[in-house]
Amino acid sequence: MVSPAPKRQPPNPVRFPADLGRPRDRVVHRRVLFPQDGSIASLAEYSRWVRRNPDDPRAYGGRGIAYLNKGDYGRTGRFVSARRQRCFDKAITDLTKAIQLAPDDPSLYLWRGIAFRARGQLDKAIGDLTEAIRLEPTAPRAYVERSAAHQQKGEMNEAEADNAKADDLAVYLW
Repeated sequence: MVSPAPKRQPPNPVRFPADLGRPRDRVVHRRVLFPQDGSIASLAEYSRWVRRNPDDPRAYGGRGIAYLNKGDYGRTGRFVSARRQRCFDKAITDLTKAIQLAPDDPSLYLWRGIAFRARGQLDKAIGDLTEAIRLEPTAPRAYVERSAAHQQKGEMNEAEADNAKADDLAVYLW
């Protein structure tokens, strides 16, 4: 007897961290946790979340990170298209609103610093990344991002110092 062919599964919808559930069911957490796929679906989901909960910093932070990913902030090159600049500007706006609502969350300063760096506003990026380090001095990602901003400005001594600090803090799994 021939076994039936396996059924095709529909594509997975945007997934949020399991412990948080859907945006309308989430409970308050100390850390800001978001999916980082930057898809249109997550932007739409976060926009609905912002409309339902206008005082929730996680909604604005998540949408800001989704805009950053949509703008492809990790892509290198001197040219930044107008579409990418608009994504970065929207990310900065949302992350600024999130910081106003939760001024003691270092991850918000980290992501806004990344957005400023992607936009080319290096002094603002360094300021936000320094604030993230002040709030959480054991986070290597903030040092790495600040090092990259210093390097873009041509401040190699500061960049090397931040890289060395990030190496000291990094946890290697192998």
